Order: sequence, then structure tokens, then C-alpha cells
Amino acid sequence: MIVEGGCDKKYLEEFAKYFSIKQPKIISLDGVDNAEKYLNFYDSYYKNNTSIYKPKVKILFDNDAAGRDIYAKIKQKIYKSIDVSFHLIQNFDGSSNTKLTKNNCNHEIEDLLYPEVMCWLVNNLLIRKGLNKVNTEEVAKKILSPAYKNDGILSLLQSEKNNNNLEKGNEISFISSRKATNDIKNGLAGMFNIEGDRQLITIMDVCRSKYPFIERYLKQLFDF
Repeated sequence: MIVEGGCDKKYLEEFAKYFSIKQPKIISLDGVDNAEKYLNFYDSYYKNNTSIYKPKVKILFDNDAAGRDIYAKIKQKIYKSIDVSFHLIQNFDGSSNTKLTKNNCNHEIEDLLYPEVMCWLVNNLLIRKGLNKVNTEEVAKKILSPAYKNDGILSLLQSEKNNNNLEKGNEISFISSRKATNDIKNGLAGMFNIEGDRQLITIMDVCRSKYPFIERYLKQLFDF
């Protein structure tokens, strides 16, 4: 399986551990613009494959403007030596628009996480930075509404963080394109460690029945 970045890889691997799903090898593109290059490499690598079965490759894109653009571009290509399937990421309740047209979703891997877990990760970071936490119940309620869902949970968390930290909220951002924001997102993913974290597991256990779509979705995604 090929994903856009290291955060995608980390979250999916930890989810697989939690759900006890056999996971495929997950490879990070380190940027969506590298998708075509990677697929061309694997198609060339397996061109001398003598088996009647082509190696299966699944590639998972963010459901945002950049992800959809690359998805539409390379989906038209023909790969002779590999069996490729293309996927746009879904959010936690399966309500993402996965069509390429009339789609204004801005959903990334963080939108696949349980909202309460995303809040837990963000609040751990805010505490370390000496900032006020976001209200988990409020975020979990708001992200279900049409007013916030399409823009994604990071946009909502950005707003909630700033509202609760009027003086210092601008010190960190979850939604800019700067390297500092990528570092923050990597830091959040780095805290998502299932094994041995009883607090995180307890939150996951509660959310597992509350949002059943995620488990079903990942089992399908990891089924090769």
C-alpha cells in the first residue's frame, strides 16, 4: 500500500495493531507529487514477472484538492505489470465525498481518526506548549455538522484552539503549509502509540462502537 506521507503510514499501522488486522507493507510517498514516479517504478520493476498474477498495489490519496488532482491524472494511465487501485481517504463516519467532481472536501488522514482521539492528541500537544486545551465534547459534536465536516477536523481544531488561546493561539498551526505545521502533524502522529497506553486504548474502546465505519473501512482497505 502506498500513502502520501509518514503520518498516514503511522496512523494506519497503529490502527492495524488496535484492530488486530493483518496489514500490508505501507510505503510513504513523502509527498503526493511523487505518486506517478512510484507507480512507474513498480510497473517497471515487475515487468519481467512470470506469474499470471500481477502484484497488487493500493494507493491512498488525501481527499483534498491536491490529492484529487493527482488521482485524476494518474488514474488514466495504464500499468501493465501491476494491479493498481486508487482510493481517496474517507473520514471517520464514511460521509466523505469521494467523487472527483463537485467535491470540496478537505479530508486528510487525521479525519479518519476518531474525533475524540484527535482531540486527545491535540490536547497533549497544547499542554506541552502551555496552551489551553480544546473541549473534546464540543469538537466531537461540531465535526458531525455540515458547517464543519467538509473542511476537516484540523480546520475545526485550529479554530477551537485559537478561541481558547486568544493571546498565544497563533504560536502553532494545524493547517498552514509551512514546515512547522508539518512538524506539528508529525508530532501528533508520533504520540499515537497503541501499545502500552491505557488512556488511549480506553478512548479507542469507547469510540470503536460509536464509529463502526472506521474498522470496516480499514479491513477493506487492508484486504489484498
